[in-house]
Amino acid sequence: MKRKTYKKVYQVESVVNKKFDAESQAYLYEIKWVGYPHSKNTWEPIEHLDNPDVQKMVTEFESRNQQIDGDLLRTCLLKKLTDFLIKHSPGEEGIQEIILSDFSNSSKQQFQQSNKDSNHGEQNGQFQKVLSTLN
Repeated sequence: MKRKTYKKVYQVESVVNKKFDAESQAYLYEIKWVGYPHSKNTWEPIEHLDNPDVQKMVTEFESRNQQIDGDLLRTCLLKKLTDFLIKHSPGEEGIQEIILSDFSNSSKQQFQQSNKDSNHGEQNGQFQKVLSTLN
């Protein structure tokens, strides 16, 4: 008598995370499966994710991560710029409160113009270089 075997089909709910596996020298994606708790998530290589719908999920996950990386880069640059400004400030009497995240193009131009007239030439030049990296 022949024995019937059933192959269970798993459906991908979402791509949760990504990591680099040094052993296989490839990226693995953490997959959340439909009908299973997060504790049953698995790490899968891209070769196992050949369904077009799953490929779309991977692409969307990658684009979200790039946006997050850009936000993280901006946050890091603002922190470095703040540290730089504090370190190179002329003294308490010359300090103005600057909220860097509120800088618009017009306020940056006004700030640059007002600082051209100041006598802090070298420090102003260093500030302008750092400020230009934020654009």
